Amino acid sequence: MTLPSVGVQQHLSNINLAFLSTTMPKIVSKAIVSSSEQAALTQSARAVLRSYYCLCGDFVLVLQGKLDRLPRRRTDGAYIIRSKPGSDPEKQPARKFKLNAQPAQRCLLKRKGTADLEIRQPFCCSRCKTPVAYQTAPPPAGEGPFLYIIKGAVTELQGRVPADAFEGEELLPADEAAGSKN
Repeated sequence: MTLPSVGVQQHLSNINLAFLSTTMPKIVSKAIVSSSEQAALTQSARAVLRSYYCLCGDFVLVLQGKLDRLPRRRTDGAYIIRSKPGSDPEKQPARKFKLNAQPAQRCLLKRKGTADLEIRQPFCCSRCKTPVAYQTAPPPAGEGPFLYIIKGAVTELQGRVPADAFEGEELLPADEAAGSKN
């Protein structure tokens, strides 16, 4: 096998250059890139979105801000998300959130020691059907003035059970639990 002469190689490289220059467009960018560390933050830049997961690991909630900084309900310790602005929208703005849960059967709840009744619209994880939130208005989520996230039902770290997940639960000895089935 003989190699082509230098002149043939030069001619082929000229053809390749000519081909590339005629068929390949030149990319010219006129974008101006700038930033200013002194610029004031916009409302959307200040909003930090956090993701929360069910105990089974399924994604259930995106929330503006941290869940543990929200007010808690005295009756059951649920986190309160304001879904509608209050009487003074400047002082009581609605929070941005997205709940990825399925509405379950509405129920009427009576608390121990009181005659008060509460209508609840629970929302359950779409994978394991565990209740993760509730509101007093019918679905969809956010229709009522508040959405309540059940204490211990969600976690910020996927696959990690939060410390308050089973707070208030009693662990029965194995023989006592087996005896209650009969």
